[in-house]
Amino acid sequence: MQSPSKISGAPAYTASPAVCRLQGWADLPEGLLQSIIPLLGSFLELFAFVGTCRSWRAAFSSHPSKSTFCTLLPPLLIRPHISVHDPHLPSRSDDGHELRTCQVLDLANLKSTLRCQIPEETFEKLCFAGSSYGQLICGGSQNCLVVDVFTGAKVLPPQLPFGDDTYFYSGMLTAPLASHNSHLLVCAASNQGSCDTSLLDWPVGSDSWSELRLEDSRIEQIVEFNGQPWIVVCGDMLLMVDHYITLSFGGAPVNYKAFRLDMSTVPAVWVEVKKLENHSLFIGSDVRSPSFSCVSPGRWGGRSNCLYYGYYFQPWILHGLGDEADAVWDPDNDPELVFKRNWYIRLQPFWVYPSMLYDGQ
Repeated sequence: MQSPSKISGAPAYTASPAVCRLQGWADLPEGLLQSIIPLLGSFLELFAFVGTCRSWRAAFSSHPSKSTFCTLLPPLLIRPHISVHDPHLPSRSDDGHELRTCQVLDLANLKSTLRCQIPEETFEKLCFAGSSYGQLICGGSQNCLVVDVFTGAKVLPPQLPFGDDTYFYSGMLTAPLASHNSHLLVCAASNQGSCDTSLLDWPVGSDSWSELRLEDSRIEQIVEFNGQPWIVVCGDMLLMVDHYITLSFGGAPVNYKAFRLDMSTVPAVWVEVKKLENHSLFIGSDVRSPSFSCVSPGRWGGRSNCLYYGYYFQPWILHGLGDEADAVWDPDNDPELVFKRNWYIRLQPFWVYPSMLYDGQ
């Protein structure tokens, strides 16, 4: 692509001094750049914009509505078990750790060739605990690791107040890492067989954890609102998604139903949502992987009132919610699929939004 100062065939005109000072794409006015950002229609376009130069990246970082992409675009599907070769990416991180280059699928642009790099130690030595704000949360022994899925930046909290047999149940961030009030919450036990679990709280940047003992209980999934059944924030609703296996032949073998929390009554009650109208949901196979929702999926070629379920062998399965289950079901789907979210020690495919969308929150 030519720089603006080298475009040939342009009509002659008298330029103002401000225009004459423009030397290339990096000198485009910030207001013009910010007017382009809402027009970007896929993560490939977002990454290309941010990667153009420092001034374009700064324009994106300061855009006040960049977090809306978390509802306008579908989340990216990370497939950590699919290792791909990319000669343009390093094989080791800056601190010398080996990296695995993993496949990334963008439903808004399936022809794109996105990649991410995850430290190999998260597969060999650590257990998956969760992900939030574009960060992968893993743990092993007394150590916990928070790593950015796309930039590879790592944060190492202090050691947990347990021994080498620490078992991690779940984990999440309460806010983006750069936020002044960000906390890392981890539910863990001294060992896998222990009935006594604790909710551990680490204020990011501090040198210690605080502990709340949960006695004979545990936290499977932590969500933010402003397991099984599953919890997902959808617009201004908090949804609980449940499922049951059907015995019908030729139709969908599983049926999913959504219930919203109606807080207009005391006590609050769960009310079935017959149809999600202009929304779609995204769920992974591990109970600790976060669930997401997207508005106007037709904008990127998706389907409303549907659930995109990330799987291991088949990238995803499309399920119709409620009465649309049979109409949406594809009979060519893998008949050996398991429709129950489980606990996995190793990292499974999961949905994620890049951390750059949360910068400045």
